[in-house]
Amino acid sequence: MDSVIRARIDTATKQEAEAVLDEIGLSASSAIRLFLKRIAKQGRLPFRLTTGDFADSHNLDDDECELKVLRLAHMVASYQQAKEAAERESFVLAEENLKLKQRIKNLEQMLIHKDKELQKLKKTWV
Repeated sequence: MDSVIRARIDTATKQEAEAVLDEIGLSASSAIRLFLKRIAKQGRLPFRLTTGDFADSHNLDDDECELKVLRLAHMVASYQQAKEAAERESFVLAEENLKLKQRIKNLEQMLIHKDKELQKLKKTWV
């Protein structure tokens, strides 16, 4: 392992977390490694955040505010990607619609031509 991560956290939270981790036999470093590996593997946080996690926005510390901003930025980026995909799909569908209309027009013209040929044949056989 060749990377180091430093994080700021209040003393009480650190102590409470370390007490829980001690009970299950993990160090804080091991727990953080597991947490980051899970994020890397799943491509997301290994738990679901809800709006209740940020209900009292006046009491958010800097890290919580940063997390909230990152979540909102991710939501905006996801929306933008979905919007762009929908616009691309709409463009493709419009192109296909035009092609189908042209194909129908060509088939109608072919039918008209074949009908005229059929009328001529009927005249020659009558």
